[in-house]
Amino acid sequence: MRKLLIVAMMLFVFCAVVAAQNSPKVEIFGGYSYFRFGINNPGFNFNGWDASATGYLTKHFGLTGDFAGDYGSYVESDGVTANVSVKHHTYMFGPTFAMPSGKLTLFAHALFGGAHYSESFLSLNHSINGFAMAYGGGVDVNANKKIAIRLGQFDYVYTRFGDANLNHLRYAGGIVFKF
Repeated sequence: MRKLLIVAMMLFVFCAVVAAQNSPKVEIFGGYSYFRFGINNPGFNFNGWDASATGYLTKHFGLTGDFAGDYGSYVESDGVTANVSVKHHTYMFGPTFAMPSGKLTLFAHALFGGAHYSESFLSLNHSINGFAMAYGGGVDVNANKKIAIRLGQFDYVYTRFGDANLNHLRYAGGIVFKF
């Protein structure tokens, strides 16, 4: 009986090690970002990049750092028509929950951090820092054990600059490298 128990424990440890080798410990994502600045009219459409790194503590739970930059312009017409160039950057961190299943990996995250907004017109520049948070998730299609294609990451992004509370939507897609 004792030998059977030892063999069973060794098999359990062996299976746990093999299972751990199949799930990535770190994922690095890089890709395109579409950012709808301000959900309400007259909201603006920005394009840019999104990059993140997730370190998994377990097969399903990890910690993520997400960094994004989105750029665009809008026309201001309060008596004077001006084309204003805008840059919007976010840097957020938080938990990620993943559900790997064969070819697909579904994930959800809650991220918190900061945002930097700047706009320029001719030689006039204005910038401000504020609070940012994002709730969302997406789906990755695993090409192999080391690479996946992020079909879509959809986030509700909230920013607060002083007294201005703003609601945004973000889509990101690109390549995920798994280590």
